[in-house]
Amino acid sequence: MTQGPASPSPAPSPVTRLAARAVLQAPDAKPFVGVSEMVRERGKPFALRLGANESPFGSSPRVGQAIAAAAGRVHYYGDPSNHDLQMALAAQLGLDPGRLLVAGGIDELLGLAVRLLLNPGDVAIASAGAYPTFAYHVQGFGGKLATVPYRAYHNDLDALVHKASTLSAKLLYLANPDNPTGTLVEPDAIRCALQQFPGIILLDEAYADFAPGGSLLNATFTHPRLLRFRTFSKARGLAGLRVGYLFGDPQLIQLLHRIRLHFGVNNVAQAAALAALADTSFLQQTLEAVQGGKQAYRDLGARLGLSPITSHANFVLFDCGTPTTAQRIHQRLLDLNVFVRRAHTPPFDQCLRVTVARADQLEDFAKALQKASI
Repeated sequence: MTQGPASPSPAPSPVTRLAARAVLQAPDAKPFVGVSEMVRERGKPFALRLGANESPFGSSPRVGQAIAAAAGRVHYYGDPSNHDLQMALAAQLGLDPGRLLVAGGIDELLGLAVRLLLNPGDVAIASAGAYPTFAYHVQGFGGKLATVPYRAYHNDLDALVHKASTLSAKLLYLANPDNPTGTLVEPDAIRCALQQFPGIILLDEAYADFAPGGSLLNATFTHPRLLRFRTFSKARGLAGLRVGYLFGDPQLIQLLHRIRLHFGVNNVAQAAALAALADTSFLQQTLEAVQGGKQAYRDLGARLGLSPITSHANFVLFDCGTPTTAQRIHQRLLDLNVFVRRAHTPPFDQCLRVTVARADQLEDFAKALQKASI
């Protein structure tokens, strides 16, 4: 959500002149300042780490067992086809395995999709303030990014489709549930957008596990111009292992196989993902805990005069009223050793995005936010 500061471009040299033009022309910036980097700058860890939408609830106990078993095989390469994980995902989703591709998280998958589908100069569309890694890849591969403002903290899909059509865009990026708002676009609206927009829609469903039943497109819904991205980083608690997958038209999947990193998901990560996928009981416990935590956040926001946006993800966006207020509360939380995210793109410059905490963390966060809001 927070973009890192741009660094000065290096002076031209024989080496840089040999680099691809798309890379030389891309902004010298990173999509996020990582938590580890922030800790190094501060010289101390955070007491509460609630800004990266990792799962404070951890992962299934089966994951630890699978990792311990896989540790004895780290001197071997993993399966480059991710066969067992791909088959298990296909069975759970009710899909033909040929519609699936596994890779090292949604960030890598977005990069593969952009590389496959955008030529230098091609246009992609996204909401202004949406997940910044998509823009990072578009610019890195020489594409042009056009944006549309959010409307009342929701993606304005009609406006996105209209602008995409006006600019002859090839890609439309939509996170659903959205990051950073947690809001939803209804399935019928996405079906309508596919009818109106002749390009390809990249549907980022990183937070799909948290969405209410029936609020997303069915997993078996297919369209030749739709790619859907999901992850093990959120509800299943494997953010540090980097496992994600996408599903869509088999012809697009076949083309993506031509450019993917074939040993990109190591054998430990594959074993952990299989274990996490199998433990549906732990997943359900996590989803219930997140739901209860979101209610606690809503009550807290109402008590402190902040406005929580209804979220269908594992975080809540608090509207602080003004950018100045949000900046002040954010800095005070940092001073209290609490990490949350604040962006700089309106309207999110007046908001704080907070990952749902565990029950044992909620009281500490409530006290910190109360102190910071005074």
